[in-house]
Order: sequence, then C-alpha cells, then structure tokens
Amino acid sequence: MSPPSPPSSRAPSPGADQFRYFIRLRGQVKGPFSVDQLTRMAGRGQFSKLHQISIDQAQWSPATELPGMFPDKRGAAPPVPEPEPVAVAPVAAKEWYYNSGDSKIGPVDEAFIKNLIVSGKVEADTLLWKTGLPNWLEARQFFPNAFASPPRMTAGKWAALAAAVFLTAGIGVGGYLLYTRNRPASAVESASHAPESPSTPSDGSIPKGSIHSTNLADAAVNAAINDATGMVVFYLEIDLTTGEHHELGRGHGTCFVVTPEGHALTNKHVIDEYEKFENATDEGRVRRLLTSLKEVYAVKRDGTGRPVADKDGRPELDPDVIALIDQVETRIGHVEPVLVVYFGSQHYPADLLYSSTRFDMAAIRIDRPDQTAHFALSGQSKAAKLSEVVAFGYPGVSQRAVTDEERAVVAAKSKPESLGELLFGKESHRDSFKASAFELTPTPGQISVVQQETGGIYNVQHTAPIRPGNSGGPLVFREGEQAGVVYGINTLYLKEDSPVYVAFPVAQMREELENEAKIPALQWR
Repeated sequence: MSPPSPPSSRAPSPGADQFRYFIRLRGQVKGPFSVDQLTRMAGRGQFSKLHQISIDQAQWSPATELPGMFPDKRGAAPPVPEPEPVAVAPVAAKEWYYNSGDSKIGPVDEAFIKNLIVSGKVEADTLLWKTGLPNWLEARQFFPNAFASPPRMTAGKWAALAAAVFLTAGIGVGGYLLYTRNRPASAVESASHAPESPSTPSDGSIPKGSIHSTNLADAAVNAAINDATGMVVFYLEIDLTTGEHHELGRGHGTCFVVTPEGHALTNKHVIDEYEKFENATDEGRVRRLLTSLKEVYAVKRDGTGRPVADKDGRPELDPDVIALIDQVETRIGHVEPVLVVYFGSQHYPADLLYSSTRFDMAAIRIDRPDQTAHFALSGQSKAAKLSEVVAFGYPGVSQRAVTDEERAVVAAKSKPESLGELLFGKESHRDSFKASAFELTPTPGQISVVQQETGGIYNVQHTAPIRPGNSGGPLVFREGEQAGVVYGINTLYLKEDSPVYVAFPVAQMREELENEAKIPALQWR
C-alpha cells in the first residue's frame, strides 16, 4: 500500500494568533498578519474575498476559507473571538511510513522510527517516507548519524530505490497557477476535454491577421486560435559539478499573441518567479533554488497536511530534510532560468518585456518566425451581463492522470534515479508532462457581473470554468461584432459555495501596453 500523496493546498483553521498569514492580490504579497489584524483590515476594505492567504508563501488558498472573516451581509453576526488557548504538551506528529518486506507500514511518529533503527528493524537502506516529501528515500538519508559510516549511494542502489517510487505528478515544485502554488492548488478540478488542437487545419492553412470568430467547428478558425494561444512554461536548467544536467519545472500558465511579431500577454504571477531568478546573480539563483526546495519539502505538517507553526507563527522546518537538501549545495554548478512557450508540442524561446506594477499583467515576446494569427483587444472595460464568452487555456499539466496507462507513463517518465533527479528533476522538463498538457482547452460561459474595485481597477466575474494553468489566458467574446476579440485576462478561481471565475478587462491596461510596455500596432476593437 502506498502512503497518501502529499496534500493539496488548503487554509488552516485559524485560532486566535496561532498562525500568521501572508496575503496576495494580483501578484503582490504583503504580511505576515495575525487573524486579528486581517479582521481589522477587512473592516477597512484593505483585505477582501479576492485575496489569497498563505502561511509559508508556497501554498495559497482563497481568503474566503478563513472561517468568519467575511460574514453574510444579510445579518450574520461578526466572528466571536476564540478563548485563549490552553497550553498542552505537544503531540508528536504521526507522519512517517517505513518499508517492511512487501508492506508499507504507518503512519508512526519519529520516535517510533528511531526505536526501530536502534532495534535493527530499520536498517540504513530501509525505505522511509514522511508527509511533505514527494518520494521514498533510504533511512540513512534522513538519519545519517544513526548509521556508522554510511556507504556511498551507487547507481545500482538508486535504481533499486527508484523502482519503489510512485509518483502521481512531476518533480517540479513550481509556479503560480491561478493564484496557487504547487498544484498544490486550492480547489483543483478536472477541466473538460478540449477538442484536438493540431497546429494547422486539414488544408494546411492558417488565416493571417486578427481572429474574428470562435467557431472551433471551422478548421481554419480552430487552427488560428491554436496558433495564437500558447502555454507558458518556466523551468530551471541546473548543471551539477558531476556533469549531470537537470531541468526543474517551476510553473506554467497561458499566454495569447497580440501582434504578428509575437508579442503576447499573460499574468504577472505566471512569470513573477522567472523574473526574480532572471534578475538574481549566479550565487543568488542557487540560494533562491535551495530556499524554495526547503519551503516546499522541509515544512513540517500535521496529520491533516497543514503546516505546523512555531511559537512565532512561522512555519516549522524539519532539520533532517534541510540536511538532505544541504548535501547537494556544493554540487550545484550553474542555474539558468528559461522561459518558453508551447504551441502544441513545439516550443519556442520567449523574453520578458514588461511586468506591470498595477495589474496582474506581463508582456513577453516569443521568438517564433512562423507566427501567423493574433488576437485583437476590446477597448471597453464594461460588458453587458450574460454576454457570451469563452476561456482558452492549458490546464492539462495540473490535471491528474485519468487512466491507469496515463498514470503509468507519467510515473515511468518522472521516476528519479538519483538524489539530483529527486530534487532537481529529470534531464528534460517535459518528462513530467502528460500528452494532454499540450492540448488547448476551450470552456464557454457568460459574464455575470463587472465590478470596479477601490482604485478604479475593473474585474469581471464569469461562468467559463478556468483551472490552474488557465492563468494569463484570454477571455474572448463569442458572438456579434466582437466575436474573437479578447475582453479580459483570466486570473482567479475562487472556491466558495460555487466557484467564482475572475478575469481583468484588458481595456484598462491600454495606456500601459502602448506607452510603457511599448507594444507596437495593437489592434483595439
């Protein structure tokens, strides 16, 4: 029996000041704040349902998952402060599993494992797994001081370890996906299957110029939309001093092309981490990589998968996992951030041109000589309720494998054979992708309401389902003279009683796009 997969992101239940939270909106992170501070901020309009919350800045959840923070305006009573917690002796977390013959036994606490080591029932090469890690490792990797002169890991032993590994997803630890990290994602759902998305229609032609239809039954229209909507992928090229090359996937999203020269728009949060790595020094990139690995794998979690906080409200780290990651620091030779855009299974290099400080928007340029189609942009921030729209995006990377065959293929491709592969990914970042990841997914819906926030920023709620991976994708009008025109950039998925899908109209970004990003010859309709 395999242990449970690492838990998905969800908000912990707050109790007085037991936790301190970071908050995020449109890529901007503030905090940490106590629950009392957030309550006061909500009363002043500085903290709203559109925000995301996190304890560790690695896993994010909707602000609405804080119980009592946003009471029903129809008469619900304000939250009642909880009584001061009574100090009790901490209970050791039962988060360890160990391999015994053909069985996987657990969960047990750390003291139990150490007693087994002393009694000889757990040996240096016994496989262990603990909550928060993506994989099984030998006991000597967790408790190096418990075994005298631990032998060097050989390729053969790593191959034996890899045979016991069961992965349901890639090794990548990455990226912002509809305001989530590590697919880790809040309320991840399976998206509807997209129709086949060949790079060209059966007659081999793609209409040039801006798109004027969303009729995917028309082969030429289908080809044009696929030609103008790409999957943004950020990964790190990691070269070790041993000569090993790794590509660690850090995140993905969607972009849409807006000029024949390959200029494209996406969310700022899709490329935010890429920008930080790109601007860092060589030494800074290594530090950022190691820090992010520790934030993902070394945070202690309770029996429900929630992060454990120390007395100061900060995430508590596991020293054994930190030591495991620190072992490889001296082996890292070079870290290089790479940004590419996929159209179908073919990818092209991309450069970051502009990152907005006001909107969750960024502009990139794709080095694609055969770029043909592109989208025009709507010049109106407001739209009529129940206007027909369709969202385009690439949620496939975030979706779980559907069939046993697909699960087996993904597991085989991403199975690590060394500590380097466990932490830094396989030789190619594509090894963690399913075939369906490269399929463009359309989801139709209607505009529910257009709202103007404090500060004059418009957002639109709609019913076209979006999922992690849709971040940065276009929300397109389906009918009338505006058919095929991009109305907004899909950004948020809020889970409440029913999902709320949020996009930001592009018209309000016009001045920035033309005067600051300096994108030439944008078409506004």
